[in-house]
Amino acid sequence: MGTRRQLRGVIALALRFMLFAPPCLGVWWLVLPAYAYFLGFVASVLLKYVINLPVASFRVFNTGILSDHGFLNTGTQIAFVVKGTSHEYDKLAYLTTNVAPFVALVLSTPGLGLRRRGKVIALGVAILVATHVAFIIIAYTMGRSEVSTAVGETFITLPLLLWIVLAYWEHLASYFTDVAAPKSKRPDK
Repeated sequence: MGTRRQLRGVIALALRFMLFAPPCLGVWWLVLPAYAYFLGFVASVLLKYVINLPVASFRVFNTGILSDHGFLNTGTQIAFVVKGTSHEYDKLAYLTTNVAPFVALVLSTPGLGLRRRGKVIALGVAILVATHVAFIIIAYTMGRSEVSTAVGETFITLPLLLWIVLAYWEHLASYFTDVAAPKSKRPDK
């Protein structure tokens, strides 16, 4: 009976995710150009003033809601200008779209109160934003290499791990506490 109930819970989670994912993706893609501008600003400041690279400016390219280059702003690009040359990042939407599935997973998770759900979303999105900035800096300094590609692929899959850890932290902590705790001996009678 327990296995059947668990299976129903997983199916219900999947159905809720399928309900929340499309609107989350739509909203995310609509705000993507503004987010790209934010990422460009933060990354250019870090590149220029922390890493001391000669970044003159950055530009955000938005190819429109419906175009050959992307649906709902998925063709949004950032370009950093360094003394007349431009370094463009055309896969920005693929990297940053991982925020929407993370939010959809958290919204789909049963048993989270409103306050806890808000904290999980806020912390998870903050971590994802930090990884997006980190990837842009890594890609800018290392170029298109195996390392930057591997880092990007890792960051793309990060929402699933964040969801498991942040939404189910108490369950994970109790599991590891139960495993690590020594078994008590029964007293001899």
